[in-house]
Amino acid sequence: MSTTEVSPEGLRASADQLAEMVDRTDALLQAFQQRLDAVDSPWGNDELGGVIAEVYQGAHAMVMNCYTSNLDTIDEYVERLDIVAFLFETADQDSKAAARALLDSQGWPQP
Repeated sequence: MSTTEVSPEGLRASADQLAEMVDRTDALLQAFQQRLDAVDSPWGNDELGGVIAEVYQGAHAMVMNCYTSNLDTIDEYVERLDIVAFLFETADQDSKAAARALLDSQGWPQP
């Protein structure tokens, strides 16, 4: 069986990597959208072209909404990982202080 080590530093490093991924993906989406915006409507201005445009625009909006929503969710995970790292570190420090206080109260030497 494999083991997994969790540390505040590891959690912060994971949060940083996720934040970088969100930034890169967001930049790619913006660049993609700019390229799409630069292209004229290829479906024309007649009735059939209008129907095609509506279908395309609806699908495009849905897909972009999904990407944006997913990036927002991952960004929330980044914030939570930072919080968990802080709480992990605080709990670790508190438990060490409590152990030291217990050793002191019993007159035992500090390790």
